[in-house]
Amino acid sequence: MPLGSLLPWIRELRGLEAPDSEAGLGSETLLAMLDVLPIAISVTVGPEHRFVYANRYYRERTLGGGGDPVGRTVADLSAMGVVAGDAPERDIVLRTSEPAFAREVMLEAPTTADRRYFDVAHIPLFEDGAAAGGVVTLGIDVTEKVLARRETELRALEASFRTAEAEVERRRLSLAIEATGIGIWEWEIQTNRKIWSERQCEIFGVPPGETPTYDIWVDRLHPDDRAAVLDRIRATLDPSSGGALAIEHRVRRPDGSVRWIQGSGQMLYDEAGIKPVRMIGTVLDVTERKETNEALRAALAAKEILLREVNHRVKNSLQLVSSMLALQGMGLSDPAQRKIFQEAQSRIQIVAAVHERLYSTVDTTTVELGAYLRELCSDIERANARAGIRIELAADPVRIGMDRAVPIALVLNELVTNALKYAYPSGEGVVRVVLAKDGAKAVTISVEDSGIGLPGDFESRRLSSLGFRIVEGLSRQLGGSVAYERLRQGTRFTVRLD
Repeated sequence: MPLGSLLPWIRELRGLEAPDSEAGLGSETLLAMLDVLPIAISVTVGPEHRFVYANRYYRERTLGGGGDPVGRTVADLSAMGVVAGDAPERDIVLRTSEPAFAREVMLEAPTTADRRYFDVAHIPLFEDGAAAGGVVTLGIDVTEKVLARRETELRALEASFRTAEAEVERRRLSLAIEATGIGIWEWEIQTNRKIWSERQCEIFGVPPGETPTYDIWVDRLHPDDRAAVLDRIRATLDPSSGGALAIEHRVRRPDGSVRWIQGSGQMLYDEAGIKPVRMIGTVLDVTERKETNEALRAALAAKEILLREVNHRVKNSLQLVSSMLALQGMGLSDPAQRKIFQEAQSRIQIVAAVHERLYSTVDTTTVELGAYLRELCSDIERANARAGIRIELAADPVRIGMDRAVPIALVLNELVTNALKYAYPSGEGVVRVVLAKDGAKAVTISVEDSGIGLPGDFESRRLSSLGFRIVEGLSRQLGGSVAYERLRQGTRFTVRLD
């Protein structure tokens, strides 16, 4: 741009020279036109870059509208704290006489700290064909464009971060799932496409690199389980089923090995909830667990058979001993000695009966105590047959271990047999047996009669009584205690088991 064509005009507009009477437009009109343009315009001259013109937009963006740079240099503005920042570019323009351009130059107003961005063009001014003597600077405000682009870039960066975080999370979850040995699968219903994890392929015997298909999956199902599995899968196609799947079945791999798997899945339907779209799920190889459980069941079955056999042999042995005691007792002439043998035989018969019931029950670890005592009372009543005396039982539901059943049976046998023999000399009466829960764990067994009561010297006689010593000894063995009380009519013995 010739300096002669613009510089005098600017000087004229600024009142630096007398107005040219022949100008097409007046100075005030031209200044007004330049001042309303939304472009920062300034003119500097000389190597010190002294301002000879700056429109209002330029003044507002540099001095906040509170001053005019005309007459000052770029260095003066810098000393005032105005970030002009373009002296080097102006130097280049004066030296090369070529325009210079800068994009997105940041300019911060000194009074408002308002940051704006400009695309700047520095255009040389020439005087009569000589070297450039000044620079016209045009600045177009591109702040909104810069901020919009940066906002877009920031959102894109945040989106990429979220994508990266999601990928990291997916990999972390995938590693965690793989560590548990769980296989993951997905079935796209419309395309029949199968998506399997590496662990899923490994469980079904699909080689690495081979694409799993619906046909491969069906082929891997064990022939004996295939129909049931397919029926369960088809049922989930109906939205009324809820789409949930949980099934345990076998798969047969190409090498002939059979694996048990536990599968679960969920069918997903379209937005209307009508059309099946996709099914996702997991599988877990439970072969070792199944084999362990089968071995455990077999061991338990063998143990139960062995225990039944042991109890059966114990019962037979006890019956043999009882028979030998009976034969021995029959050869005794002394009634007192014969009574001792009969009592011993009775006790052994009770133990034999207990063992017979133990090996005949389905559960060989626990016994329902009420039913157990009811059968025992029937045995005692038959063994001590007296037409006018009967045994009544009231029992709460109580379950105990088999190891406690025999001692309890012996204690009850002693107490009930004693009542049958001594409480009713007349031969008529009732012996009441009550089994009751006492709190969360404790159990009480009471044997009560309405007979003649205990003799006055019972306290001293019980110390020498074999039967009562058996009751006390077995009660302590069971972790319990035994007590008795004299009633207005009769006696009550109570065994408490904690």
